[in-house]
Formats: sequence, structure tokens, C-alpha cells
Amino acid sequence: MVTVGDWVRLQERLITHLGIDKLLAVTGGSLGGQQSIEWALAYPERVRAAIVMAATPHLYAQGLAFNFAGRHAILTDPHFNGGNYYDGDGPDEGSPSRA
Repeated sequence: MVTVGDWVRLQERLITHLGIDKLLAVTGGSLGGQQSIEWALAYPERVRAAIVMAATPHLYAQGLAFNFAGRHAILTDPHFNGGNYYDGDGPDEGSPSRA
């Protein structure tokens, strides 16, 4: 399992490697918005502005329930294959196109 904080720390390492000292803005919606919040909190000296859309710093019961339902649909799909889709079909039953 990885967290939003894990992703942002990796992104920060990438921009450091690329020689970027400061970002004019970070932006995103939903999960991307949570990353924008994390950027602003974890690296305030590296972000001039955060533009957050449809996101919250906390996930409440309804959001947790929706995440559980989506994760359950994918994990119980007969084609889940532990997330390895390179040599076969990917999840079909849990796919948004099947909803």
C-alpha cells in the first residue's frame, strides 16, 4: 500500500533531480487535489500556490465506503491476477465501463 504522501515524496524527488527549485502551482481534482494539499503542507517552500478541486484533506465515511466498494470490485474480479495485467486480461467485472 502506498499513500498520497508517498506519491508526493516521490514527485518531490523527481523535481529535485530535474533541478526544479520551486513550482508556480500544483493543481488537481479529487485524488490529484489531495496531492496538491500534501504538496502545500509538506513542501510549502517549494510551492507558490495550490489549486485544489473536489478534494478534502480527510476522507469521511461515505468516501471510505465508495473506495471500499471500488477496491472490492477490482480485487474480487476473476481476472485481477494480483494486479499483473501484462500477460493477460485485466479486471473486467470491476471496470467502470461495465458499471
